[in-house]
Amino acid sequence: MHVRCRPFPMEKWERRETYRTFLSYDLPYLVIGANISIGSAFDRLKAASRSPFLGTVYAVCRAANEVQAFRLRIRDKVVVEHDAVHPSFTVPGGEEAFAVRKVGYDVNFNQFYQAAAAAESETFAPEIDQMGSDHWIFASCMPWIQFTHVLQPVSPVTASIPRLIWGKAFEDHGRWLLPMSVQVHHALMDGIHVARFLERMEELFASSETFA
Repeated sequence: MHVRCRPFPMEKWERRETYRTFLSYDLPYLVIGANISIGSAFDRLKAASRSPFLGTVYAVCRAANEVQAFRLRIRDKVVVEHDAVHPSFTVPGGEEAFAVRKVGYDVNFNQFYQAAAAAESETFAPEIDQMGSDHWIFASCMPWIQFTHVLQPVSPVTASIPRLIWGKAFEDHGRWLLPMSVQVHHALMDGIHVARFLERMEELFASSETFA
């Protein structure tokens, strides 16, 4: 897995004062929910004997890697930028429990899919201190619910890691939609960055080349 980051150039960042403001908040999270269009992507994945869930994990991670703000992290009040971020995603761990899989991001869908499908599941037991291991995107699915948004629990040492969760796909006036909730640290990004992420998600689902 490729893990490399660098200090982010704060002096050139037009959001630096906004960053400093939200850094001191007790609850500095921005949570936005939206129904995104997925077109026929799930049908195309099923026709190719691919899991729509793992396809969505790929789309989430690819969109996150392509929007710079989603690769920024806060380490001891210092902002760093990762070259790439990788998915840590939940899978069933029993009838009422869940486990976690971690896999390296690969822009090639088939290579990513094979790695994600073969990855071993780990019992959910967060490390006490994950500082320096913040190259993740936390992703999860609640396929039973058409929710509007979800506020997720946060550990202080992983506070700047984006948390992405999607729900039950549904049809509305001939369009297939997917509820998506995005939780991010407001010191690092605003609504415009979340909008760019969601727009990129829709583009990826719409393209016949994404899951080829």
